[in-house]
Amino acid sequence: MPIARTSGVKTELDTNYFTDVNLTYYAVEILGQDLTSEAGLAGGASELIVQVLKPSAYRFKVQGGHTYFYCLIEGSYGGDDDMQGLNLKADTLGEIQRTIRGLGSAVGPNSIDLTGATVYFKGLQ
Repeated sequence: MPIARTSGVKTELDTNYFTDVNLTYYAVEILGQDLTSEAGLAGGASELIVQVLKPSAYRFKVQGGHTYFYCLIEGSYGGDDDMQGLNLKADTLGEIQRTIRGLGSAVGPNSIDLTGATVYFKGLQ
């Protein structure tokens, strides 16, 4: 007996698809701030970023005195390409950036400055 599709499977090239989830991939640049000393510290800048964003998956990377935070976020921060003419990704980027920057200029035991953090929509590669 053949299987009948009710909604079809989308397979267009260069398009991100999420099945039954609202996940979005972001990159956060914290230039001029090395969070190596914050790794594993209770109340450290890295822990606070994770606590406020609540990502489904994430990774911190320190390179050349800068910190990069990559995360998959589901739900209200997840955004959407376009819904009823609104660019929700742009709104979401701004909200995430304001949230991280709002943590302040002396965060954690090593006084990390997060006020210059920049958030980018990454997309799946």
